[in-house]
Amino acid sequence: MKKKTAILFAAALTAGLIPQAAWSSPGNPAEDTGDVSAILSHTVVIGDSASVHTEDWNEMLEKLEKAIQEGKGQNVNYMAGDSFTLSADILNRLAGKNATLAMHMADGLTFSFSGTEIRGTDSPVQISLCEESEIPQGAREQLLENVTISREFSMKEKETYPCHVNVHLSFGPQNAGRHAVLYFYDEFDGTMRQEGFYRIQESGNAMFGLNRGDEYVVTVMKGYTVEAGDVLSGIAARNDISLKSLLAANPQITDRDMIREGQLLNIPAR
Repeated sequence: MKKKTAILFAAALTAGLIPQAAWSSPGNPAEDTGDVSAILSHTVVIGDSASVHTEDWNEMLEKLEKAIQEGKGQNVNYMAGDSFTLSADILNRLAGKNATLAMHMADGLTFSFSGTEIRGTDSPVQISLCEESEIPQGAREQLLENVTISREFSMKEKETYPCHVNVHLSFGPQNAGRHAVLYFYDEFDGTMRQEGFYRIQESGNAMFGLNRGDEYVVTVMKGYTVEAGDVLSGIAARNDISLKSLLAANPQITDRDMIREGQLLNIPAR
């Protein structure tokens, strides 16, 4: 059974990797999550975005061992194709160390493992991307009504991960400052559920932390902060979208008559 009580971690990402000073923090009003379950990670992936990628597993392991020994936050890049398995031995070797392993996969997705976010484990991490999604067309269409920019990715293995797994994806610099919003498909009630959001960096990149394999959709939204006197129908009308689309973009809203001043909403970006 999938673990649906996920804790979501988000960290900042530029074309490569950025220092902690560039993050927005939980206390920053610009990143006020409102009802959105986004939690900033305490670990920043640090490395050289121009570092060489390798397709040789043994070469990757040698580079990772060197990065671990040097402890300078280096990023080791491996071209993984559409599936990979990291053994518990590799994860335990990386655990607690200042180094990151980035697994670059098909369709422009990268899954990274930061040693400072890993504790000891006896379980491997296996990720296999699926070409076909299990999300019903009706649930997808309801979420994506009026949404012009989205990405979808699905994992074959639907198990809880033994460590934090960060997923990186790009929406282009033209979407900098907008929100990338992560949803998963909840098969128990047949709806898309929002897990969190991330403010897209100037490079156009976004990053989310996952704790399990699942069916995911990421949409690009504009952020809107509710003002005194606002009602959802009025917000929808001012943004030229239907109330149904606004509610679909904000499944954290359980009572359409109970929005509050200062609450952050997602508006489909055009």
